Amino acid sequence: DLPAEHIPHVALCASGGGYRAAICFLGFLLGAQAIGLTDAVTHTAALSGSTWLLGNQLIRNVPLEALRDIFRARAAVAFWNPKTLNAEAIAVHLRSILFTTHTLRPADVLGAIVADRLYGDLPNAQQLTFAPVREILTTSKSYRPFPLFTTVITEHVDPYEWVTVTPFTVSSDFLGGTVPTAA
Repeated sequence: DLPAEHIPHVALCASGGGYRAAICFLGFLLGAQAIGLTDAVTHTAALSGSTWLLGNQLIRNVPLEALRDIFRARAAVAFWNPKTLNAEAIAVHLRSILFTTHTLRPADVLGAIVADRLYGDLPNAQQLTFAPVREILTTSKSYRPFPLFTTVITEHVDPYEWVTVTPFTVSSDFLGGTVPTAA
């Protein structure tokens, strides 16, 4: 046990890369937890596949060991095997997107499939929002690192532009500002 002034401040940054990035980030977090490093983490940043792990871990408050077991079981099944997907849950989610936005993009379909594949056996696998994370960060007496999610705008933009998403705001110099994150 170190005095508070000697505890290092650590920020973690995890890359994209789909399912492999999520599994890699999980392995890193488990290792960091095993050596006590996660107690010093003040911020976490993730891109693409790593957000599949970070978002669910924060929103569901699932222990890393439980996520390891979930991923281990899911990795034993062919990722794109349509016979093992919950087509009904995916369709319900896609209909809700179509109802609210009147458009359905390939990223929406991919997101619904990934959510089902990785977390389909957890309650509300298709219905994650930032509301629980905001509540954890503002009311919990236990420490949680502050999450930063990143994405890029590629359509009609060369080179691409970064967007930063937190449980509270979405910010982009390209879009010209910051707006509150919708629940």
